[in-house]
Amino acid sequence: MGCCNSKETKQPKAVEERQPKAPSAKAISDTVSAEEEPKIEFRVASAVEDLRTERISAICAHSRACPFRYNACAVVGGEVKSYFNGGIIFSVVKEGSWYLYNDSLDYEGHVDLRCGPGSSVTAGQRTKLEEVEDGWACAHAIVYPLETLHLVSGTITGYRPHHYQALNA
Repeated sequence: MGCCNSKETKQPKAVEERQPKAPSAKAISDTVSAEEEPKIEFRVASAVEDLRTERISAICAHSRACPFRYNACAVVGGEVKSYFNGGIIFSVVKEGSWYLYNDSLDYEGHVDLRCGPGSSVTAGQRTKLEEVEDGWACAHAIVYPLETLHLVSGTITGYRPHHYQALNA
């Protein structure tokens, strides 16, 4: 037993430098000329660029078709309107029903929807419906992050979003 320096170690083998062999006449005729090489590389680069452009176009088409960032809305189709410019809270109107969708991870939405006089609406899940003194019906609801909530159903003669607010959850 001793330190590793006391043992004899093998000497590394000498590496012979190899000279490239001269190409044969057949090998020269089989290779592509220097003028054609950039064209091949350009074709490969343009094919990659075409795939990238195609993918970006598909993503843009999807984002135009779907206004949601997280795309967790339980209602498919219908008329979609955003309550905020950034698109945190959305209303989706489909087949006489109004839904709220919260497209955020951090905010809960407090929404009051006022339905015009003469509207015949019924409250959806977790929605409070009251009649205000001016004849308008007011629906109050809280929609939590990434939740779709059924707000009201029925015939609405006119509406206005009276109060909406996004609070940090």
